[in-house]
Amino acid sequence: MKNDRKIPLILSVVALSILIGLILCVKINPLWFKKMDSAIYTTFAWPQNQIITTIVRYFAKLATIGPTLGLAFFFAIYVWKKNYHLLALWNVFNILAVSGAGYILKNVIARTRPDVWQVETRTSYSFPSGHSLLAFAFFLSVILSLSVLWDRRKVRRIALILTGYPLLIACTRIYLRVHYPSDILAGFALSALVVFLSYVGCISFIPS
Repeated sequence: MKNDRKIPLILSVVALSILIGLILCVKINPLWFKKMDSAIYTTFAWPQNQIITTIVRYFAKLATIGPTLGLAFFFAIYVWKKNYHLLALWNVFNILAVSGAGYILKNVIARTRPDVWQVETRTSYSFPSGHSLLAFAFFLSVILSLSVLWDRRKVRRIALILTGYPLLIACTRIYLRVHYPSDILAGFALSALVVFLSYVGCISFIPS
């Protein structure tokens, strides 16, 4: 992937298409979309356990801006020591960029939180999920960086393991009842759009 812009560019177009589709659905809010998006709360009963809830709350905090920037910074130090300075800075840039883009989109769309009892009360806007976009941006940045530093077979193994991180963060948003599934998918799509596009622009300046 290092010397090929085509795949990241295609993936960024796919991410943009998904994001635009979700924005239109949220703004138009047709009945089929409303039912499908809220089905996870209306169809299933989610039992709550105080111990599990406490663990979920603390785990979810890993995907807030402070801890995510910290993780990106420490990973960037590793990349910097490999003499890939631009790539190291790119990792930190991605977290800041997706955070800013997510904040702007939240206020533009201005979607309220799910109309259900929330385990963890949130009054800010819902779309997209900030936790999901930060977790996915960090995941993508790490995998793309490692694809430059390591051989592909090793990167695939690491990717399979690290995939659990954004997925578990997404699950915390549902468990805490603070996001619709479309909020989470939008967070993933926005992250993919920003990270892949910035990668396309950055890769030409990364030395072989």
